[in-house]
Amino acid sequence: MNKTTYTYKTVELGQCLEADVYYCPRSSSPASPAPIALVIHGGGFTAGGKECIPVNQLEELVALGFVVVSVNYRLCPTISLADGPLADCNDCYTWCKSNLPGLLERELGFAADPGRIVALGHSAGGYLALMMAQNTQSPVAILDFYGAKYLSDDVWHRPNPKMPRLNFPKELLDQIWLEVPPPSTSILAQSDLPGQGTGPDFRRPRIAWLASALANGTLLQHIIRPGDYTRLDPSTYFKPGFPPVFFIHGTADKLIPFQLTEKSHYALRQCEVETVLRLVDDADHAFDEKVHRDDPAFEAIKEGFRFLAKHANLL
Repeated sequence: MNKTTYTYKTVELGQCLEADVYYCPRSSSPASPAPIALVIHGGGFTAGGKECIPVNQLEELVALGFVVVSVNYRLCPTISLADGPLADCNDCYTWCKSNLPGLLERELGFAADPGRIVALGHSAGGYLALMMAQNTQSPVAILDFYGAKYLSDDVWHRPNPKMPRLNFPKELLDQIWLEVPPPSTSILAQSDLPGQGTGPDFRRPRIAWLASALANGTLLQHIIRPGDYTRLDPSTYFKPGFPPVFFIHGTADKLIPFQLTEKSHYALRQCEVETVLRLVDDADHAFDEKVHRDDPAFEAIKEGFRFLAKHANLL
């Protein structure tokens, strides 16, 4: 598996937003154009980066025949959800359709099919993948790993009893508001990647702020403008014609209740949209970050990837 990094967008003050493109080496690339998988990292819209996608998942998608694009986007809260993560991912989706195939052809000598794009993401990225359905030419299929939905539900607006109360100094938390322009990654070292290091570094204002906002149920009020909840909620668009969706969620998720994913699955079924729900018993939020290929839970992930591959005409 090879990787090339591109700038898909330049924003204020010349800040470059990057995407990593993973693909088979040229000698083993298929003769026919490859479909594109846009994968979007999680992190509460506030943390993370394109390097956060588990390597075994990238390898699995490439082995199925996808060109995989892992995207950075500007992080909240010094930019809103609409103007940062959502706008940037929409622009990357457009770049995948309009620019990436030509770049791959000229620079790497193989073809990608802009008419066969799938979207997938984890947590905040699952939300963003679902929102890609609002593009003029929507993805042919979507895979949502334990993503955010039903943003007006009370679960998003009250303290989370399953999270520890962390009392950070206000002076530490307030430092996040100095991060202007907003960064497009919080990954500063290998230890910042999921499953690496000793856990979250709460000495960093961004990490402490996110943990506090999630525990207190205040995250969305900081990143969504009043009156925008309906238009920014994926469930608003659960109607006939929505792309096929595969949902994966752990039943022991302490951050996003799996019942919201169940509700999404049944809402789409009512609209006669093809949808599959895979609940992973006793799995917590982001369970897949530490799942190895021989773990039974990886079968649910592979099933989700095969769902994408089927709709991208790879199977």
